[in-house]
Amino acid sequence: GYLHRHTDLASRPALVAFAHKHNVLERRLDESCNMCVWHLEQALNRLSLSEPPTSADASDLHHRSSVQLPVEQVLGIFDVRGFSPLSMDPEFAKFLVDILYNYYPKRVGRVLFVGAPDLFGSFWDSLRPLIGRHADLAEFVTAREVREHYFAPGCAPSEFRKDNF
Repeated sequence: GYLHRHTDLASRPALVAFAHKHNVLERRLDESCNMCVWHLEQALNRLSLSEPPTSADASDLHHRSSVQLPVEQVLGIFDVRGFSPLSMDPEFAKFLVDILYNYYPKRVGRVLFVGAPDLFGSFWDSLRPLIGRHADLAEFVTAREVREHYFAPGCAPSEFRKDNF
């Protein structure tokens, strides 16, 4: 995976990962986990964080609807086209859920699953109980939807510039 050079339309840094490149039999869990954290940190470093508003600021914000608050979340894009049984990695998925809950709460604004085959649906069903209400952040989309609804023209990750795999 990688941190995409362009932000999405909501100005969120975008992390892109590829399920077909992940093989549970060949991966080293510690390396996968370290790489995941490194990418998350790189994405968070791109955020323009602000101090929480004071009560006076909060009152003022209610009167001015045009105030632009800084973006404090990232977009996760999982390309699950080509997902296979070898891509299924419950240990890594549990790690990812755990760190997002415990170390990066509310830092993921949306997760896109691109081109999910039926097999991925079964894996997703097994993950939903771990994720709970945050499963609502996930959206199943096509490559075209990534291009047209999440990025400015020509700014989508190159893997999603065409509809086929």
